[in-house]
Amino acid sequence: MAVYLVISFLGIALFGDQVASSVLLNFGQVNYFNPNTGKPYLLSQVIQLAFIVVLLCHIPYIFFTGKESLCLIFDEVNRKSISSVLSAQHPNNFENGEAGSINEAFSPTTKAALADDEDAALKKLAYKDMGTAYYLLCTFTLFIGEMVLACLIQSISILFAFISAFTISALAFWIPGYYYLMSVSKYKSNEQPNLPMVRTAKLLVCLGYFNFALGLASAAQLIIAG
Repeated sequence: MAVYLVISFLGIALFGDQVASSVLLNFGQVNYFNPNTGKPYLLSQVIQLAFIVVLLCHIPYIFFTGKESLCLIFDEVNRKSISSVLSAQHPNNFENGEAGSINEAFSPTTKAALADDEDAALKKLAYKDMGTAYYLLCTFTLFIGEMVLACLIQSISILFAFISAFTISALAFWIPGYYYLMSVSKYKSNEQPNLPMVRTAKLLVCLGYFNFALGLASAAQLIIAG
C-alpha cells in the first residue's frame, strides 16, 4: 500500500494533470526529461524503481493464484476431479457405503500411496496430480496470454471494465444461481424442490446476464471513446 501511495503522489508531482491511467505510459513523453540536462528527472527514476518493487513483490503471487485456478478448472473439465471428490463426500453416499472411497480422479500412483488413508485422499487437491503436459499447457497459456494482453492493451481501465463485467455478474448472480440449480438437478430426492428458491435462482441467472450485457456495453464505450 505504501508503494502505491508513493507512486501516486510522485506521478501527480511529475506529470500533473497530464498523468495517464497508467503512469508508465507517461515515461518517455511529457515531463520525463529535464530540458536543461537532457537526462530523466530523479522523480521519474524513483517511480520506475517503485514499479520494479511492485512487480517483484506482487505479480508472481497474483500469477500463481491465477494459474492454480486455471488448473482447477481444466482438471475438473478433463477428469471431474473436484466434483467426483465432493460427490464421494455427499451425505447420500454414506447410506450406500460409498463415501470416503478413493475415486478415479487420482492416478494409480496416488491411489496406492493413499490407500491406507482415504480421508487424506479425499482432501487432496486432485489437480496436483494432473499430467505434467496439461500442467505446463495451462501455465504457459496463461503466462503468454497475459504478456500479449499487456502489450496490446494501453489503458488498464478497459481491461478492468471487461473483468468487472464478468466477475461481478459471476460472483453476485451466476455462481449462486447456477450452483443451486445444478445441485437440485444432481441430488434429486423424493421431496418436491423448493419452488421459490428455484425461481429465485433462475432470476439471479437472468439478472447476471443483464448485468453482464451492461458491463460489456460500458467497456465498448470506453474502447470507442479511445
